[in-house]
Amino acid sequence: MPIHELTIEWDEAETVVTMTDLTKLLQDLGQLAHQHLPRPWVDQGVPVAIFVLLAGLGISFFGARLARFAITAGFVVLGGAAGVYFARHMDWSPVLCMAPGAAMLGTIAHFTFRLWVGVVSAIALAFLALSFFGYHRVAPHAAEFSRTALTTVPDEPATFSLPTPAEQAVYHQRSPRQWAGEMWTYVIGKDPQVERSAHAVALVALVTGLFFGVIAVRATLILSTSVLGTVFSAVALATLLARFLPSTYQALLQRPQIAGIGLAVFLVGSLSLQALFTRKWAAAKGQQSANP
Repeated sequence: MPIHELTIEWDEAETVVTMTDLTKLLQDLGQLAHQHLPRPWVDQGVPVAIFVLLAGLGISFFGARLARFAITAGFVVLGGAAGVYFARHMDWSPVLCMAPGAAMLGTIAHFTFRLWVGVVSAIALAFLALSFFGYHRVAPHAAEFSRTALTTVPDEPATFSLPTPAEQAVYHQRSPRQWAGEMWTYVIGKDPQVERSAHAVALVALVTGLFFGVIAVRATLILSTSVLGTVFSAVALATLLARFLPSTYQALLQRPQIAGIGLAVFLVGSLSLQALFTRKWAAAKGQQSANP
């Protein structure tokens, strides 16, 4: 038998994702992203993480209160950039086109504020729904895909070959898109209904988030900005811990329940503070509606 061929036997068991499997899957995803990110992004990872952390904290605690200003300012910048692009395309003066573009898009954003709140809340709700769905329906098969690519035959020995160095090189050079495509194909093979179910969950979450974002602006703003701010802060903090405190980072990976509790406490604090900060704002808006 060649040295790279082995024969093993095992009992088939139900695939259930564990915290160890999930941690290993997240580590694989992080390594894959690190290998394929542009080198300047990797070199500037710490400054970017600090910026994302500050942005996440700001969104978590003041996102609902400053949402109208932030959305309007963003569209003002976008309108100015669009005006400059249009001026260069038409060979006109950029200054003459930048100001009208910024003013028009900023005005549109200001008066369609409810719509953009709905868009943000739809994204946040879809993220939560797909995360919950993915943990229960996708993560078990994805963890199995990450652990092994063996093809098993019940009650019979399974034979596989260890990859050669050339095959290993090809494996490590896969792009994130290739890895995701292979993983998704594997998941669909294990659960043929998962794709249709994922589309249904995403669609229902998007429509529901959009509906409540338009109808209940304050509540959905608080919820969506708290969720998005918590996600940004968690990703940035994990990046900084991996860079400066690798032992602490590894300890949290080994005990993800602690990280989960910390994120839950942070999210609850964000929700509570934003509800407090926006109370006077909501009262003032109510007085304006009562006295037109």
